[in-house]
Amino acid sequence: MTNSEGVPAHEERQREAMSQGDETGEGAPDTSASRGRTKVLALTAAALAVISVVLGFLYWDAARGERALAHTENLRLQAVRDASMYSELMGTYDHENLDQSFSDVVEVSTPEFAAEYESVANELRDAVRESQGVSRGSAIHAAAQSVDDNQATVLVFLNQEVTNVLRPDGAREASRLVVTLQRDGDRWLLADVQPM
Repeated sequence: MTNSEGVPAHEERQREAMSQGDETGEGAPDTSASRGRTKVLALTAAALAVISVVLGFLYWDAARGERALAHTENLRLQAVRDASMYSELMGTYDHENLDQSFSDVVEVSTPEFAAEYESVANELRDAVRESQGVSRGSAIHAAAQSVDDNQATVLVFLNQEVTNVLRPDGAREASRLVVTLQRDGDRWLLADVQPM
């Protein structure tokens, strides 16, 4: 069938549906507008993916930095604690048990420092015994000057309460020490001690 203009009826119905769809906003989709919306959605999704990657990296990098700071702080705390303890060991001795006092220091020392310390200790052994020397070391303050994964330098303020035949009532001696530590596995060892 055809209409009065000679257009087949099925084409006429399609035209009417399209013109009614245009009026109601429902007809055949406009392909150029549809492609534009698809591009915007794709670009938005890509931008969100890039932003997610960047934010994920920044979070990972910040967490890594925090772990590195926590690691360094842990090393610093251990170095200050150990340098204080080792200084107290060096400043503590009793003429009746010198071998144990000296041995305690050697056990926490690098082989090089242990050899140096034993040499000096052997020179002082007779003098300490003859004077009946007794000393109790006390680290009253310590602070890390530098710390890394292998070495630490710690400043230690050490007081010693010393008694001997010349000072039976005792006397306080103050020492300021620069203590160098060397990392050995999970602990610090004495590598050097110098007075300030």
